[in-house]
Amino acid sequence: MNSLSPAAVSPVYHWSRLAKIKDIDQANIFLERKFLPTFNARFTVSAAEELDFHQRLPKGVDLSLILCTRESRTVGEDGCVLYANRVFQLGRIHQGLGLAGRHITVVEKADGSITLENGSRPL
Repeated sequence: MNSLSPAAVSPVYHWSRLAKIKDIDQANIFLERKFLPTFNARFTVSAAEELDFHQRLPKGVDLSLILCTRESRTVGEDGCVLYANRVFQLGRIHQGLGLAGRHITVVEKADGSITLENGSRPL
């Protein structure tokens, strides 16, 4: 079997072919009634302890800044930063920081918003 074939990547693909699924509605019914119960029966593991060790999030913690993507980018001589096929131009207010040629961080939150940071400070 080719390692890039869908059957090698996903057992759902193999099962869905056997079930002769033709559309998304049939796929959803198949997943709910056949695949997930079998999968869960095979791979479900009971918790080692019944105690719940989850903790409340401390006040002042912004989860959106934790559950985000952070990537380093180099500021161009023209003050531009390239990220995800987009160009971000730093404002004139940031020209005095001498960021050209230096690394900054691009922060993309789960809601799609993007900010640029120099160290820990937003630009």
